[in-house]
Amino acid sequence: MTSVAMDTNVPEATVSIGAALDGCTELAVANVAGSNSLNTPGCDFACAAFLVLAARHHQALPAFSAVMLSFVVPLTIVTLPVPVLRTQRTGG
Repeated sequence: MTSVAMDTNVPEATVSIGAALDGCTELAVANVAGSNSLNTPGCDFACAAFLVLAARHHQALPAFSAVMLSFVVPLTIVTLPVPVLRTQRTGG
């Protein structure tokens, strides 16, 4: 679940870092505050669901894990290059 929590926060961190590097500090702070207020309950729910399914050895656990990974991994792969591309675009 640490991987899921980290992967869901990487896009927000990417945006915040890019905004801060561009001098848009208000956007960086607002993004951190907004994303954390929405991601925390979502990650808590996903973690709780995983723990319940794992504790009960429920047959839905593999499907739940696959859905979580199929959502989180592509999102992370897509957003990781953003700071690099933004730096190249601005010449920074």
